[in-house]
Amino acid sequence: MKRTNGLAPLLALFLAACGHEVQPTEQYDMPEEIPVPTMLVVRPAVFGPYLTWDTPDSDFVIVAGWHVYRRRPDGDERRLTTEPLVMRQYQDPDTPQVGQTFYWVTAESRGGVESLPTPTVRFLWDDQPPMPPTGLTAQASTELVALRWQTGLEFDLAGYRVERDEIEIGIVGDPAMPAFIDRDVTPGATYVYSLRAVDFSGRVSEPGQGVTVTIPLAQRIE
Repeated sequence: MKRTNGLAPLLALFLAACGHEVQPTEQYDMPEEIPVPTMLVVRPAVFGPYLTWDTPDSDFVIVAGWHVYRRRPDGDERRLTTEPLVMRQYQDPDTPQVGQTFYWVTAESRGGVESLPTPTVRFLWDDQPPMPPTGLTAQASTELVALRWQTGLEFDLAGYRVERDEIEIGIVGDPAMPAFIDRDVTPGATYVYSLRAVDFSGRVSEPGQGVTVTIPLAQRIE
């Protein structure tokens, strides 16, 4: 027997007015009747693996929130959430273990019944430093040097350290933006630039192949 939620009709009317697809308003009693989240993604982040998933807003008529599950390489398997999450995101604060960790998510109905799980998503972690960056090029003017390089392919890549004459001069915190501009240059001076890759565990690569740049002199205006 399905129980009627007195709040559900009001939610349904509100969502319908907003143009959302509205599901039936009863609290469901069977796991297979509860909407399962989709598009589960796990990404590395500074404070631990970061999970996001997708659901239509109309699910809130039935769903009170979501639960996150994890199975670690050592075999430990557990639900990480004590109360259903109301945001479609979660950050796992535990230090990742080396190897394959699997995550999955369920929805909890307003009647306290959990849905079937999402497909598991693999989170692969290693204990090796990233590979040195490659493809470094430089373009110089009298006022700056513009550096570019190839994007690293490591799953846990956090960014890059930029070095000039073996001294760190900057950090690029977005691994998908392989570029840096050095404006602290002197016309006529020669510099050697190099890069190191950094992962989310703080491990640093060896420097990649450097590039030598001579800053052009300003042209004299007659």
